[in-house]
Amino acid sequence: IFYIADFAPKCKFSVKRIVALVLFSAIVLPFLGYVLMHIGDRVEMIAVAIYGVLIYTMGFTALIQNRKFSMFYAIAAMLFIFSDSCIAYNRFVEHIPNATMWIMTTYYAAQGIFARFTSLEEEIICHKNRFSANAAAGVVSICHTPSDGTLFVIDMPRENNNKTL
Repeated sequence: IFYIADFAPKCKFSVKRIVALVLFSAIVLPFLGYVLMHIGDRVEMIAVAIYGVLIYTMGFTALIQNRKFSMFYAIAAMLFIFSDSCIAYNRFVEHIPNATMWIMTTYYAAQGIFARFTSLEEEIICHKNRFSANAAAGVVSICHTPSDGTLFVIDMPRENNNKTL
């Protein structure tokens, strides 16, 4: 849900994005239907269907967003969906050899890509200003995020003066 909230405001349709969306939908939606057919418990089937729609929506919004690192977010979303698809297939349809390796490798790769490119977009720019005031001498850094201009102050004690933020 948090990924959807981040991606949705940045969505922009184009021919290339619509083609990617059609191909994505042609793979993900039939797969979801196939997995749902193998779930015997009605409550579990409803829960998996709701989660499937959420993860599909995350992938959909990742594919059509327009931002600096769009391609990397889309790759991360596809890895995340692949990971969750392995969980569902392994649990409800058929055992996947080395399932844990496939699930965890793609999951951590996706999360790492999301984290890396989010941090690049929201890189904090700090301007260090030194000050001395009696016993409280130290470094004050005034920081802001480029995307929304949020300002905050970090006060570092003297013993940390030479460390990079």
